[in-house]
Amino acid sequence: MSLVPRRQEQLRLVAWLRWRLFVNGLRTRRGKADLASKIIVGVAVSGVGLGVGPLIGLGGWYAVHTGQPYVLPGLLWGIFFVWLMLPIFVSGFGAESDPGSLLRFPLRYSAFVLLALAHGAFDPVGVAALYWLAAMLVGIAIASPGAAVWAIPALAAFALFNLLLNRVIFAWLSHWLAKRRTREILGLVFLLLMFSFQLCGPLSQRYGKTAIPELIRLVTFGRFFPAGLAASMIATGHSGGFGSAVVDFAGLVVFCALFGWLLSIRLRAEYRGESVSEARVEKSAAPATVREGFSVAGLSPTVAALLEKDVKYLIRNTTMFFTLAVPFVLVIVMSLNKGSGNGSGPAFMRSGSSVFPLSVCYVMLVLVGFAYNVLGYDGAGLSVVFAAPVRFRDVMVAKNILHGLMVTVELFLIALLDWIVVGPVRAPVILVTLVGAAGAILVNLALGDLMSLYFPRKLNFGQMRRQQTSGVSILVSLGTQVVLFGLAFGIYLVSRIAGSLVWCGIGFLVIDVIAFVVYRWVLGSVDGIALKRRDVMLTELCR
Repeated sequence: MSLVPRRQEQLRLVAWLRWRLFVNGLRTRRGKADLASKIIVGVAVSGVGLGVGPLIGLGGWYAVHTGQPYVLPGLLWGIFFVWLMLPIFVSGFGAESDPGSLLRFPLRYSAFVLLALAHGAFDPVGVAALYWLAAMLVGIAIASPGAAVWAIPALAAFALFNLLLNRVIFAWLSHWLAKRRTREILGLVFLLLMFSFQLCGPLSQRYGKTAIPELIRLVTFGRFFPAGLAASMIATGHSGGFGSAVVDFAGLVVFCALFGWLLSIRLRAEYRGESVSEARVEKSAAPATVREGFSVAGLSPTVAALLEKDVKYLIRNTTMFFTLAVPFVLVIVMSLNKGSGNGSGPAFMRSGSSVFPLSVCYVMLVLVGFAYNVLGYDGAGLSVVFAAPVRFRDVMVAKNILHGLMVTVELFLIALLDWIVVGPVRAPVILVTLVGAAGAILVNLALGDLMSLYFPRKLNFGQMRRQQTSGVSILVSLGTQVVLFGLAFGIYLVSRIAGSLVWCGIGFLVIDVIAFVVYRWVLGSVDGIALKRRDVMLTELCR
């Protein structure tokens, strides 16, 4: 008799384990704060998802009731793209449990596969997509019970295909991201995709009318993909085309089988113990060479050494380079808007004095998030920091200097690119914008240091589903940006009413002074906070 529990018993034990981890996590303030932040974000996101459901149900009813041929495929393609793309872009809000971590136990392969599928089905985006498909089914059933007979297997097969595709993407991406070379290639592909999406607006304004006939021809090819097959199965089955509906269903089954096979390749490899990493190959011992470290005027040797370490971390993190390139894509898109059509684009898109502040805002939105988890890549190395004779204040100062340098270089390059592709920017606009940006940087650095100490989160280069920052840090970061941009907009309105940009500069200077005082106070408290919370920080970052 086998000592390994049956599959049903293993699934029950895993569910019980996840529940106990959740309950035990609520015993700490961190766990309660994370739960509160997830509830707040979840309520906001759920409101959007619940509101879209009735609209999709109404669309399903309208498509069957009126016999419109393009409504059902359009709805299914929309659900497909949301389920495909949104989990990748907002992976930080996804489920954090990883079925692969359970392979240290004698888990049956069938239970491992079911857990991997459940991991995708209970993802917030997956739950929303399944709810939308259920709403569509209800709308179709109200319009015609006969069409619902065909809609049930069609939508079920379509949901299974999307679930398998989601799992295939994350399984293979996690495999490829474990290697630096493939991670760089995927980062470049991701950047090109983002650039392509940004070009949709300008290109549609310039070539929209001439491209419509070609797009209509391309739509016909969508008939042979899962969304088109599911829509065709419902429509032809409802109209009496039994044979065509069966062929469409067979096509859906083929797609599910194909992606199920691709998923099984990765799951079996992982189940058998495959471990892909960037472990260095041991080389023959060679005489160690001592090289002089950074020597920066105005910085103590300790801060300079810590800054050198963080710079090397940044150089190794090649995906960060692609993130830094995103604002430049925005400026190029704005320059295309400047010349689109007959010059009918928004006036603020055609003025360098408007594009520069917008570009600076975008840079801040892209880069400030990294300040809220500055210890993430230190990982187990943080234990060495606590053992070394250094103040934790110096550690945070070095990280803040690097972050400030990144923002400064980015703003300089953005200003240069604005001048090249959009036009010259007035000196007062540049000065006032940079004064406002300085205050925003200081506020985010101060709050980021606190969040990094109270809610640290270990980061891995090749991990897809792990949040980059904790839920509380994400909520604080979003709230901070809303408040800062609200203050900046209010000060700008006051200066417009007063008729002088000087008042805008004065308002920003006041914020800068307050932000600097707060930042100095936070730095003065860093040593005490780190000493008090060192056990929690090491537990989170060294696991």
